Amino acid sequence: MKITKTILIILILMFVLTACQLFSSEMSPATEVASTEAPAAPPASAYPPPQAGENNAYPSPLPLAYPQPGSTVLTPGGGQAYPSPAAQSLTLQTAPVYPELADGAEVAWSQVHDIIFSGQVEKISQTHDLNVYITLKDGRTFKTVEPAIDDVIKLVKACGDLCKDIRIATE
Repeated sequence: MKITKTILIILILMFVLTACQLFSSEMSPATEVASTEAPAAPPASAYPPPQAGENNAYPSPLPLAYPQPGSTVLTPGGGQAYPSPAAQSLTLQTAPVYPELADGAEVAWSQVHDIIFSGQVEKISQTHDLNVYITLKDGRTFKTVEPAIDDVIKLVKACGDLCKDIRIATE
């Protein structure tokens, strides 16, 4: 019992001494701690002035590690992959999805991914003969044919939180 108390007291003293050393080293002006902040942007004079008709905003001096929200990630073969995580976290797009498509239009399966990941789908119905009907929040309905049964459901699940309110009906 005495040994346990002694060990406990020693551990507490070591903790206090370590904390005091850390605190005193942070207060010392001679100690320099590595900064975790991003490097400062170069002065505006480092960029040429905008020409007539150009946007007056200067480009970011720091390269972006991830795609911007709403951008599409391209695969090395040139095809589209799923949108970036930032795009999936968006709530809704403001522009209508495929405004050129009229209500009742038949769309290619390759367009279905973009339509679902837009966040503007209200409900989806699929039949056993692979027909899929997608109803948007603006009331338009599109028809497509999925390659295999439940492929559209897999797309909705891959969409995540953005598509959690989509109603799905199967025949």
